[in-house]
Amino acid sequence: MIKHFFSQRSVQVGATILLSALVFYIAFRSFSWTEFLAAISRFDRRWLLPSIGLALIGYGVRALRWQVILQPIQPVPLPFLFQATVLGYFVNLVLPVNIGELVRAYLVKREYAVSIFTVLGSYAVERVFGLIAFWLMGLFAVLTMAVPSDIAQVRQRVLLGMGAGLVLLVALVLLVSWLRTNELRLGWLSQIGAAWMSPHWQIRVAGGWQRFRQGLQFGGTPSATFLILFYSILLRVLSALMMWSLAQGFGIGLPLLAYIFADVIVSVAHVAGSHLLGVVGSFEISLAYVLALFGASREIGLGMGLLMRAVYIFPLLVLGAIFFFTQGLSWADLQRLRQTAATDPDSSIVHLLPDLDR
Repeated sequence: MIKHFFSQRSVQVGATILLSALVFYIAFRSFSWTEFLAAISRFDRRWLLPSIGLALIGYGVRALRWQVILQPIQPVPLPFLFQATVLGYFVNLVLPVNIGELVRAYLVKREYAVSIFTVLGSYAVERVFGLIAFWLMGLFAVLTMAVPSDIAQVRQRVLLGMGAGLVLLVALVLLVSWLRTNELRLGWLSQIGAAWMSPHWQIRVAGGWQRFRQGLQFGGTPSATFLILFYSILLRVLSALMMWSLAQGFGIGLPLLAYIFADVIVSVAHVAGSHLLGVVGSFEISLAYVLALFGASREIGLGMGLLMRAVYIFPLLVLGAIFFFTQGLSWADLQRLRQTAATDPDSSIVHLLPDLDR
């Protein structure tokens, strides 16, 4: 059973490892591993505790945002959403299949009878507000931070990219707003789908899409919409604060705005590298190169990236293992969700939007 679970991913995993090794070799050909180990040994470990605390707060903020999004659909207690959020990331971490979102949706459906597709719609809301917050914080950092003259060109390129991103973001917001306020007619789409879908699947797709649309009915009041945006911005601030905290352990004295700027570039590089190209280590590589723009060595930058990943992972492994058993999940549950992700055309729609919250 376990062999069958992983066999279909073995080729993809092997290709990912080879591509990642090649990218890592190109990026760090002149890298001093001796200096890297020395930088790690000099790190002040007292800064790990506040960094882990910031990571835990981040998972709590994600649960708070999700609670506000789900409120018009079904009130769900915050402790349960915190556990479901941690479990989603935990499953994505320990398994070579990206079914964390389905695990979260499955738990909410099981306990509170909310359709899985409706919960997937709430994820789309998370992603859209995450993109808005990402753009706002990036613009704030780029426009207000004093950068060295030798990286001013980098800021200009970031501004150009953010201008292009704004066009796409506005189009995405308008699309979500239209879907929230207009009933989607699937007549002509059904006619096209009839050529390659059975009647059973046509009904499932239509019903699943309408339930997904219910998940877009977030907020309900202006204050609730503001809270969703506030929590999304807070996640970006927490990510920058975690960078700042770990940087203190390495003796790097950059202002917080520099880490907000770095967070913008690193997040884009991480999404492009890991999700589009499948490169493992894109976060660490990009963080090392961005910090090098501000005068930090690539050895320290790589060490900081690895420690930041460890800070994210440590509470996930501990709490995720605990919640996995307290929520009564099993290997059979994960197998069923994996089969759903592989065969259901609606279940993976949320992956069309990048997750920049990490």
